Amino acid sequence: MVYDYAGAVGYVPEWKAVSQVRYGQGAFGAGLRWRYIGAQQHSSKVTNPASTTPGVDAYHYFDAFGDWTVSERLSLRAGINNLLDKAPPQVGGTPGATHASTYDIFGRQYFVGLTATF
Repeated sequence: MVYDYAGAVGYVPEWKAVSQVRYGQGAFGAGLRWRYIGAQQHSSKVTNPASTTPGVDAYHYFDAFGDWTVSERLSLRAGINNLLDKAPPQVGGTPGATHASTYDIFGRQYFVGLTATF
């Protein structure tokens, strides 16, 4: 017997998407990214359709970023991942359990980068 775990928590979500919009004016640019993870059933439902272990609803994350080209040889970029500081969902019936390879377990994160060419 072959079991299809696509769309089950702990495996590959059936639907994932990443979209972004960016606006640039001269040396400045800014954008917003949307990360989507589709709803997933609990993996116990694959082998036991009568299982009552809850799945996970669809999840959305938003990131913001910007950049500045200071000169021909110097540029700066910065941003915020998980802009709304959304906590990962609870997976199954165990409080605090989640799936770290699918959901953002670190919360809001900031980044800054500098590129210089010589």
